[in-house]
Amino acid sequence: MIRQSTNSSRRTYFLIIVSRGWPYLLHYTLSEEEAGALAKEFIRRSKEARPSIVVAGGDGTLHNLINWVAVDAIEKDGPIPGAAFFLVPTGTANALYSSLYPRTDQIFTHPLIISNPDQRAAYGLQSITAGDTKPRVLNVAAARIYEANSTHPSSTTLSVVVNSTSLHAEILDTAEKYRDSIPGIERFKVAAAENILNWTSARVELFPLPHSGVVKQYDPAQRTFIPVTGVSGSDAVRLEGPFFYFLSTVNVDRLESALITTPLTKTLVDDDDKEFLDVIILRPARNPTFQGNNEEERKSFIGTATKWFNAMYSGGTHIHLSYNEEVKQDPTYVTEYFRVGGWQWIPDGDDHASSLLCVDGTILKIPNGGKATVSVTVSKDEDEGFRVFA
Repeated sequence: MIRQSTNSSRRTYFLIIVSRGWPYLLHYTLSEEEAGALAKEFIRRSKEARPSIVVAGGDGTLHNLINWVAVDAIEKDGPIPGAAFFLVPTGTANALYSSLYPRTDQIFTHPLIISNPDQRAAYGLQSITAGDTKPRVLNVAAARIYEANSTHPSSTTLSVVVNSTSLHAEILDTAEKYRDSIPGIERFKVAAAENILNWTSARVELFPLPHSGVVKQYDPAQRTFIPVTGVSGSDAVRLEGPFFYFLSTVNVDRLESALITTPLTKTLVDDDDKEFLDVIILRPARNPTFQGNNEEERKSFIGTATKWFNAMYSGGTHIHLSYNEEVKQDPTYVTEYFRVGGWQWIPDGDDHASSLLCVDGTILKIPNGGKATVSVTVSKDEDEGFRVFA
């Protein structure tokens, strides 16, 4: 099934699939509902334990597909349907593909592409040409929204890239109102400028990894993750705001080709903890010179935030930035970087910004008095769950 691609690229990908000699069914779909229903039925009727689907689009296309296919099973705590995806990055956001295939100076070619000056089409073929290899596990995170005083979620939404609150979620929420008036990525810059002084108030709990049973925090001095415990020896770690940035990723180390948010997702992995969320947090009160949550302090913090974001675009070096760089012994690091099995976000009061939750680019609203949880799902059987060819 090929979704959201141009006619020329669609023909190219189709020819390459045919050239591989694979049996196939080709469907053209006009909406995410049609594509989701088709994929769900295709998986259900397939005689293969893990049928393969070609997805031409961006992160949002795969996000919609996975929610159509698996959200019912996860809500009922049942087995996740098995499926393997070939990714073709023709969407706006391609964080997952960029993480699997970081751009380099290498020239990508394919014999069926005779002329391709910018190499875009050839770059996008790497998942398809990896079809003879064993597909890798695609972890899934489940975001659940709870009403006040409820123990049962009112909604469950799955993600394979990112979940966030605070500034990242605010920017996406604000940018939506400029979709028609400001085309392209410029609307996100406008949204960032509108929200740069906002800090969010919430209570956070970080939950242990499903296998090792601990929360881990990155120690920049030792260049490794170390187990941490909460108050009174609790397995969960509790954090108080205000928060400037709070974001977790699953499967990816970046949100754009050069925007590396969680750089250790692929390079520092424990074999015992392969199902995890990497969380980065920026809390202004950790600054040794912090003078309180006021407008003057927020304006002053913009300099730190700018340097922090620039470091993300410089190979993910933000995880080693410190407030007091001249201090060689026990410096205070700007970034808190955790590896967890899940987390909980409880907004303080009815502040709109604190109530926003981003799930793979979709913005959800946490009701007054409610909360949100995000947790990585754990496959119960080798044959269930999603894979991606890479």
